[in-house]
Amino acid sequence: MIVYKEILVVLLLAHTLADFYFQTEAMAKKKEKDFLYVIIHSVVYGLVCSFYIKLIFPNFDDLCLWVLVVSHFAIDVLKYYISSKNFIKKYGKYIFFVDQVIHLTILAFVSYLEIQSGKICDYNTMIINILNIIEIPIQTLNTLLLQLLLIHKPINIFIVKMMESYKPDEKKEEGTMKVGRLIGTIERVIILFFLLIQQYSSIGLVLTAKSIARYNKISENQEFAEYYLLGTLLSTICVIIVSLL
Repeated sequence: MIVYKEILVVLLLAHTLADFYFQTEAMAKKKEKDFLYVIIHSVVYGLVCSFYIKLIFPNFDDLCLWVLVVSHFAIDVLKYYISSKNFIKKYGKYIFFVDQVIHLTILAFVSYLEIQSGKICDYNTMIINILNIIEIPIQTLNTLLLQLLLIHKPINIFIVKMMESYKPDEKKEEGTMKVGRLIGTIERVIILFFLLIQQYSSIGLVLTAKSIARYNKISENQEFAEYYLLGTLLSTICVIIVSLL
């Protein structure tokens, strides 16, 4: 029997894929200025969510799916009109956080609706048979996929938003920023796997290796050292929270 947590994990996976990985940074910026891109994103979101959820749960309730897709569109429309107001623009990063909290609340509510619908929700038989052959429980696979997806793009965006006001006054090339984000992702993936196999002391090696690479800049620039430490601590806390949840 499928329980609430299993449905929520699948819905979170679908949301993360549709809202982060099927939405480019350019698309997210265009959404703030052009309503057409709000509609385009909502259509893509609906298609990706519907496909993934129906792939995992073929008999998922259609009404619950519509509630998920339409509510996402309504929230994005509201965010579009709020973001266009000059007096609220300076609170842009807080709008991002509030937006995601509301989306997560909707996902939790839709998962509850699915349980209460009385409809039997079960996994795709073909997927279950394939995973049984390679002896991987689908619940474990879904959880691991969700963790890996969360610690990449969503957490990168979260850290960038959190640290905007603390960034040192120095110009950074786009390529350098991308490399920094990639290093952060790899760092979190390694930490996640160390947490999963309970090798907690090994996490220190990852953080040490990262610090050695930036040693000269850390020792010579106090402002950068504080910014670097804050980013590293935020990144580590995020992966620990994802692992625990």
